[in-house]
Amino acid sequence: MKFNDFLTKAFPIGDPFKRDELGLIHNTIKYLAVRFSYIFYKLRISANMLDMIGALLVTPSFYLIFIALESKEISYFLIGFGILAFTIFIDFIDGPLSKMSKLRYAVGNNLDNLCPDLISWTSVIFIGYMTQNDFLSILCAINVVFFITYKVKTKKNISVNDQWLLTFLHSKFSLLSVRVLPSSIFPILCIVYIYKEDIAILASQILVISYALLSCFWVRATLKDNSAVND
Repeated sequence: MKFNDFLTKAFPIGDPFKRDELGLIHNTIKYLAVRFSYIFYKLRISANMLDMIGALLVTPSFYLIFIALESKEISYFLIGFGILAFTIFIDFIDGPLSKMSKLRYAVGNNLDNLCPDLISWTSVIFIGYMTQNDFLSILCAINVVFFITYKVKTKKNISVNDQWLLTFLHSKFSLLSVRVLPSSIFPILCIVYIYKEDIAILASQILVISYALLSCFWVRATLKDNSAVND
């Protein structure tokens, strides 16, 4: 299949820059991702295989980032984040690629979300580590459990008046999304931590406290939905 035929089936809109609402950076990444999708298609690498490769790369990438934070060596960070950036990029590649598959797996969507979730939640844990405060580190870990359980299961209970919480905690460009947290907030904090540790510690502490406060607001907002539920 030639590229134009692939594009028609995998990404019918053709030109990602037509999606003005997503912004230049996002559309540029998608423009490149579609072309990489075609390369992997020609190599007969499926979207699911690519997702599994990405999941396997998460551990060595964060290991190298951890070494960088401990040793204050930027070279380890650049290698580790380079690997991490590729795993994030996979999230843009696998969509068009999956549309070319004749098979549909029951767990396909869950596998697609596995790598971004691993990256996002591990990033939050690392931010907790950068606070250099035991209490805040534990609070951060507990907050991650809250995010992957209560927040996910109760998003439908957020009323119209509290939609701002969805913007901050449950949207494509939220403070937890793979497009914002591991792509910008996390690497910036890491670089600052390597060169100006005291500033990064303060920034991480503020961020962890902010996440905790937003979680409290989330719980309060969901408790407003007190309609009776029939068993």
